[in-house]
Amino acid sequence: MSGCAAPNIDSSYEMSEARTTGVITGSITYDGVYGAYRLHLVERDTGKEYRVEHGSSQTLNLFLAFKGEDPHPALSMNGSPFAVELPVGTYAVRGWQVSSGAASINSPLPVAVTFTVKPQQAIYLGNFHFHEISRIGRLPTRASVTLSERKDRDLPAIKAAFPAL
Repeated sequence: MSGCAAPNIDSSYEMSEARTTGVITGSITYDGVYGAYRLHLVERDTGKEYRVEHGSSQTLNLFLAFKGEDPHPALSMNGSPFAVELPVGTYAVRGWQVSSGAASINSPLPVAVTFTVKPQQAIYLGNFHFHEISRIGRLPTRASVTLSERKDRDLPAIKAAFPAL
């Protein structure tokens, strides 16, 4: 899959009336090795693809590569909240991916999650938790993803990370 990585909004972001975009929010958490944990999104009318991700599949930081990252203080797990600006439209989560070093795992089946982005609105999608099922050495070989509503935990973390919302 290809598509552009959609960065999180920055601290100067404003949800003005002139915008023809909205914001999707949520969290990506994981257990397992440090790597890139990605959601692949597609806008249904245009077919344009986007990625929402946490981490990196390649790191020169040996501390991260072998020890991993510290749990996010507000989530109490490895991962982070996200807030990504997208054009207005109807989207589907096309799939997910875990990449760490030379290993890359993609969702084996289509993902049936759709959502609508409306102008000047932020929506909460939920927590996407990546679970490592197996690995060989430091390379993950099987994983699963669960989508859960964790707004009591996630919304304070999102608001702290993205005060413009």
